[in-house]
Amino acid sequence: MIYLFLNFLGTGELIFTVLIFILLFGADKIPSFSRNIGMFINKLKDASEDIKREINNSNLDIKSDIDEEIDQILKSKKKKKKNINKLILSVNNFFFKKIKKKNYRLLLQQKHSK
Repeated sequence: MIYLFLNFLGTGELIFTVLIFILLFGADKIPSFSRNIGMFINKLKDASEDIKREINNSNLDIKSDIDEEIDQILKSKKKKKKNINKLILSVNNFFFKKIKKKNYRLLLQQKHSK
């Protein structure tokens, strides 16, 4: 991945760049410089992993919150459906009793009228 931006450099240009680097920093400081760059890259990777982990954890929290809300909605829906069914049953029973009474009265009237 680091070599992606070095595609336009040839071998001679790369050697020239390394020589300039050695002249500027000295041969004794290059290992510590390389070590510091490596530590920086490792810290950057760790930070990016921490960020990814936090994002995943927050996504899981959001998903669990949504799942809880969906469960509550479904429970509420079932409860309302049950209440509606009870209401329909009671209305049916009410009208059935009324019709039964009316039919009984009609039967009595028919018997008395004969």
